[in-house]
Amino acid sequence: LDTPQEFEDLILKEQGGRIVRFGDVGRAELGALNDRTVFWGSVSRALRLPTRLDEDVIVASVIGNKDFEPEELIGQELGFRHLLSRNLSVDGTVFRNDYDKIRGTEEAQNGEPGLIVNNHSVTSHGAELSAMWQASDTLKLHGAYSFITLDFRPDAGTTDTTTENSEDLAPRHQVWLRAEWQPVSRLSIGSYVRFVDEIRGSKVPAFTELNLRLGWQLNRAWEIALTGQNLAEAQHREWVEPDADSEAQRGVYAELIWHPGAQ
Repeated sequence: LDTPQEFEDLILKEQGGRIVRFGDVGRAELGALNDRTVFWGSVSRALRLPTRLDEDVIVASVIGNKDFEPEELIGQELGFRHLLSRNLSVDGTVFRNDYDKIRGTEEAQNGEPGLIVNNHSVTSHGAELSAMWQASDTLKLHGAYSFITLDFRPDAGTTDTTTENSEDLAPRHQVWLRAEWQPVSRLSIGSYVRFVDEIRGSKVPAFTELNLRLGWQLNRAWEIALTGQNLAEAQHREWVEPDADSEAQRGVYAELIWHPGAQ
């Protein structure tokens, strides 16, 4: 394919896909469908335009840059959905995102504030797999697993040594399972279990979270519920800020819910 127009013709005419375009930002998709399986793929481009925080900010440690360029993303995805039976389906996706001209800071000499610049690029790879099972008329199970890696690449000659450390600020593995059970018409019981891998860059250990919910439908418009959050442990750290830690606490609370559209 020699031109963007030839690519669009291939997507739209021969493959039955679609192209969405808004200025310099676009997305192309391909999909194939039969009775039980959908395969799809997409290539997309997005821009983050400079803001006043990039161009005009002036603080003690950094100043803005009128020559700051838009950050750019090229995203590629492949996925599928397969219906194993009338009540069981699985979904899978793999992706690669290439970010270019990412914001960083160049250190200045003689104690002067640093300058905001485009000085590195990032590539993320990952995959997601999920399944949904309607086990019975009253019980539904939904689970998922995700994996991601980040690769930060500073531009040649940059003095920015802090931005590259951000590649260890995301958990590589996450798993969750949600169950919804309605043993009788007015009673609903829900549970949610989540595992999050360690965040090495901020020294946050891996943790497992458990939430439970018990609901009772008083009538069509009103419901009461009792919810317990983070029941697996008294507290766990989820993030670390320079001056404070973020910890999720165990808690229990009650709700009174009104559904105004119900008759």
